[in-house]
Amino acid sequence: GATSGAMVSLKSAVTSGTDWGPALSPLASGAVVSSSLGGALLASAITLSLGNKLGRRQELLLASALYGGSAAMMAAAPNLALLLLGHVGYGLGIGFGMHAAPAYIAETVPPQVRGLFVSLKECLVVTGILMGYLIGNALVDQEGGWRLMYGAAIPMAGLLAAGMFSLPESPRWLTLSGKRSDEAAESLRLSMGSKYTEERVEEELQAMERNVVAREGEKERFTDLFTRSSYRKPLLVGASLMLFQQITGQPSVLYYAAPIFQEAGFSAASDATRVSVLLGAFKLLVTGVACLKVDSWGRRPLLLAGITGMVASLAILSGASDGVFGDVSSVSSVAALLLYVGCYQLSFGP
Repeated sequence: GATSGAMVSLKSAVTSGTDWGPALSPLASGAVVSSSLGGALLASAITLSLGNKLGRRQELLLASALYGGSAAMMAAAPNLALLLLGHVGYGLGIGFGMHAAPAYIAETVPPQVRGLFVSLKECLVVTGILMGYLIGNALVDQEGGWRLMYGAAIPMAGLLAAGMFSLPESPRWLTLSGKRSDEAAESLRLSMGSKYTEERVEEELQAMERNVVAREGEKERFTDLFTRSSYRKPLLVGASLMLFQQITGQPSVLYYAAPIFQEAGFSAASDATRVSVLLGAFKLLVTGVACLKVDSWGRRPLLLAGITGMVASLAILSGASDGVFGDVSSVSSVAALLLYVGCYQLSFGP
C-alpha cells in the first residue's frame, strides 16, 4: 500500500526531496516496484531447501529483521540503487513471511478454529495494505514524504519480532526436526491453551510422531510430483491457481493504484491517494465477506463468478480509458477497479 503513494511522491519534483526522484522513468519506476517481487521470488526458492531447517518461528523472526532493515534502507536511500536494494530485501521478508505464517498457524492453532485463523491472516494482510494507503494519503503532499511511508514499516516489523519472541516454536516442526518430545509437548500446551488436558497433549504428540515415522518410511522424492499420476493433477491444479492468481495483474493494480487514478482523471496527488484508500477499504470489506462465506458458498462457484466479474471489469476499464463513457469516465474507472479488486478477493483471495 505504501509503495503506491511513494511512487506518486517520488515522481514529483515538488515532493520527492531528491535530485533523482523526478527523473524516474517508467522503466525505473517499474524496477522499483518489481524488485520487491524479485526478492519474494528469491526467498521462495531459498525456502525450498532452508524452510524446514530454520523452523517457522525462526523464519518469521528472519522475515521481521528483513522487513525492518530493508524499510530503514528504503527510507534513508540516498540514491536509486539503494532504494532498489531495499525493495529486494523487503521482498525477501515477504517471501519468508508468507511461507512461514500459514504453516505456523496451521501447526499451532487448535483444530476447531484453524480455518478461521487462516482466513484472518488474509484479512490482516489486506488491513496492512489499507494502512499503507492511509499513510500514503497523509504524507503524499509532504516533501520527502515517501521516506516516512517506507519508514512506517519499521515499528510494524518490531511488533512482529516482539510477538514471535514471546511465542513457542511449532510443535509439529519440533517433532519433524527430531527435537525432544518434552519440548514439543510444552509447545503444544502453550499453543492449545488450558482446555487441552495432558492426555490430549500426549495424543496429539503421538499422532505427530507417527506422522514423522510414516513420512520417513515413504522416502518420496521431488521428481515424484511429476512422475506419479496421483500427484500430477493436484500439482497442476494448485500451480495453475497460483500462476493465475499472479498473472491477473491484481498485485500490480495495488502497487500502482494512485498513479492509475491520476491517469484516470484524479490528477492531484491527494485525490489519487484518497481514492486508493477507498480501494483498500473496499478490498478489506470484500475479503471479510469472502472469509465468512467461502465455506457455505463454495470455492469453485466463487472462483468462476469472480473470474467472470474480473473480465467484465477490465472491459469497462478499457472503455473508460478510451473515453467511451464521456464525462463519467473517471467514475467508471474507479467503479471498474473496485469491481476488479472485489471479484479477485472473492475468487483468488480467500
